[in-house]
Amino acid sequence: MAELGLVEWDGVPRPAVLFRWSKRSGTIAIFSVITVGLLGVVGLATSRGLGDRLLASLLLLISLAGLIGSLGILWGTRFIALLPQGILKRDLPGSTFVAWDTIEAVGRYRLSWQSCLGLRTREPPRVEGRLAVVMNRLGRVIRGMDGGFDVGYALWTMDDGSELERLVKRCVADPSARGSLGQTLADP
Repeated sequence: MAELGLVEWDGVPRPAVLFRWSKRSGTIAIFSVITVGLLGVVGLATSRGLGDRLLASLLLLISLAGLIGSLGILWGTRFIALLPQGILKRDLPGSTFVAWDTIEAVGRYRLSWQSCLGLRTREPPRVEGRLAVVMNRLGRVIRGMDGGFDVGYALWTMDDGSELERLVKRCVADPSARGSLGQTLADP
């Protein structure tokens, strides 16, 4: 469930509506990425051609990235915070901040079986953390193939992903709604 809290951003504690990943989704994700990693290991052990080895290596890289993110869910360090200034996503690799006034469009897209909330922005998001920068660039390429969104949030990973989507759409459509974020969970 969404919760009210203070989040440090730019060195200042700020009021926010926090959305955390569900532990159940984190557990499912860990088993999924371990399975993908095992396929990569088996592929490396049994393949003879360069193409097969490259595919198996890609599976291992995807598995490693997924495992890092999934562990952050279980440790409780991953969240999305809706601040009056914008949207802050923080996880193990780093953080991504999207200012409200840079968002041009909000929409849903599907990535494989996942339902995701996508943001198209006029400016790239502010990304901190080396691994987060790499993962953000890779994500932009993948999302570019499926809807052209610059930033994406997997809604299935949260217990209240539909509430996140509703609040983001509301704050993009009505800038006056942003000011009360973090002060109440009711409609801003």
